[in-house]
Amino acid sequence: MKPENIMIGHYGEVLVMDWGLAKILDKFESEEIDDGTITSIRLKLDALKTIDGSIAGTPAYMSPEQAAGKINKIDKRSDIYSLGAILFELLTLRRPFAADDVTLLLDKIINGPVDPPKLREPNMHIPEELNAICLKAMAKTPEHRYWSVMQLANDIRTFMSGGFLGTMEYSKVQLIRKLFSKNIRTAVMIVVLLVGIFFGWLLSSSSLKSHFEVENKNKISKLLSVARIALRKQELEKAYENCIQVLAFNPENKEASRILKQTKKQLENVKEENWQKRKTEEQVNILEDEIARLKEIAKSLDRIEQSDYFIETYFQLLNKIKALQKIEGVKNPILSNEGKSYA
Repeated sequence: MKPENIMIGHYGEVLVMDWGLAKILDKFESEEIDDGTITSIRLKLDALKTIDGSIAGTPAYMSPEQAAGKINKIDKRSDIYSLGAILFELLTLRRPFAADDVTLLLDKIINGPVDPPKLREPNMHIPEELNAICLKAMAKTPEHRYWSVMQLANDIRTFMSGGFLGTMEYSKVQLIRKLFSKNIRTAVMIVVLLVGIFFGWLLSSSSLKSHFEVENKNKISKLLSVARIALRKQELEKAYENCIQVLAFNPENKEASRILKQTKKQLENVKEENWQKRKTEEQVNILEDEIARLKEIAKSLDRIEQSDYFIETYFQLLNKIKALQKIEGVKNPILSNEGKSYA
């Protein structure tokens, strides 16, 4: 098989020409009838011409087993290799192997690696599927090639219809690209739908954001108003709670921070005043107890004349009462007329 032997008819039919070199298989295409040497009627040693003898075929498109002269190994998979070589040339516009000397050419076919068409001509934008089909058809060993021309043709048809090749492993990016290229109309509709959803979401999000901003602004304004009134009325806990709520919505609200600062300061003052008040109440209670004792001593002084003990105690209590008098708002009734008479 070579390009010169494949013709296109007037109605698009493909015709294989020149059957001067062929090997006969039985009706099941499995057993060889003649395992001897295949000969040809052509004798010129040219890479594009058929040569005879134990090496039969056109060197540029022959399979490795043909190039090695292994006649018994030649079967339909050898033709598949030749079809792969033709596909290689269709994709790259170059033959898979080239050499000025037929011997060197045969050595390259037998021992040289097959360059992937995409690497040979990276600027040709060769599809991954055709690259894979070509390499499978041109595998070095027949066992790794397509088993039949029909299998090769099916992969070509699958590629042309946009399907997935079973012989190729696809990456995620290739799968997505393949799905979009195969179902371009559906893909366009999906993209349009997604774009519509996205812009709809943007508009809805923007509208909701504006709504929430207005609502939060009104709520903050109301909370600040309540906080100001509460501060004026000395309802410090209420003012404090409203300021905290405002700062939860907007931590940078200066008005809420100012009111909160004043509220904290007044709360500290109230706390200090309450502490002083409790302390004063304790001192007053002590004073009342001392006054009661003093009254009892005063009564005793009426009964016991010139008692040094009670007189000393009496004056000690008087000194304590004088000290307690320093507490604001506390009066000492004992130091009135009754206290003076005892003194």
